[in-house]
Amino acid sequence: MANLEKSSILSLPPPPPPPPMESAIFTFTSPKLQIQCPVTEFINKEDMENEIREKISKELDENRDNNVTSIVFMTPIQPILQNGPMCGLVALEMAAQLYSPSKPSLNFIFETAKIQNFTKSGEMFCIQEMKNLAQITLNCEAQILNTEFVETFENVLMCILNGDLILVPYDADYNNTPALRHGHAAHWSLLIGCAVSLPHGHALISQLTNFPQNSLNGEHKMIFCDPKTLNDENRKEILKFLISMSPSQILVCGRQGKSKKIGLWTYQSLIDSNQNLREIGRKIKEKLEEFILHPLERTLRSQLILLGRNVH
Repeated sequence: MANLEKSSILSLPPPPPPPPMESAIFTFTSPKLQIQCPVTEFINKEDMENEIREKISKELDENRDNNVTSIVFMTPIQPILQNGPMCGLVALEMAAQLYSPSKPSLNFIFETAKIQNFTKSGEMFCIQEMKNLAQITLNCEAQILNTEFVETFENVLMCILNGDLILVPYDADYNNTPALRHGHAAHWSLLIGCAVSLPHGHALISQLTNFPQNSLNGEHKMIFCDPKTLNDENRKEILKFLISMSPSQILVCGRQGKSKKIGLWTYQSLIDSNQNLREIGRKIKEKLEEFILHPLERTLRSQLILLGRNVH
């Protein structure tokens, strides 16, 4: 197992929870755009948990496997909906809830990206530019990892257990789930947590006795864990177990700008989609004057960004 201290990003203590955000509309103007990106109504932590509870329960019912305890590690983040090709910028604005006390507006993020020549219309097709933009606008640390490396699985889980967030580009299907469309529907997600279902009495459950268990559908139980409440020993033991599982057994919780709902996908399906980003779709290529384009094979494929608190 990798050393927990190998990255300054991963070893930082989790930050305090962000204050509630009020509903707002961010409006900005570019030479060809007038875009409004609404913050949805504030969703409290209990409603987020209920949403995930329903999704997991439905999946278990379909698989006829209710005799388990589902454990969810999640940092609550409010959704923000995009308008136009702003998925990457909106993902950054959502991440700002955790990393930036000043809560930079979408207008500020967009204008900064234009000044840096990263974008024209809000598109972000380069992982290095996305990393740089995160560091500039959120004043956070950011690290690019290759998803083809085995240790990236561990680093992603470590990041989640530390209460940090991960930016992952992927191919979105029509319902925004990960798909394999060769990059023609490239989209940005923000990972805010993970979940796993285990047989009752499993050793990992004994590590979480301080967290309340809710019984659902008879035998199905759930535990919700805010990562910032874990101590270092908890994190080490939980991480040790999670990385022993298959990536197809771990669910990740993701926000993205086309829905206020939390996405719940297997880690494997998200990474398969990420590694499938090979070319930009025809409709985008037909509007060369409106976008800054890059070869996805080199600039997005098989890459993600770990975010972390800036201690400097």
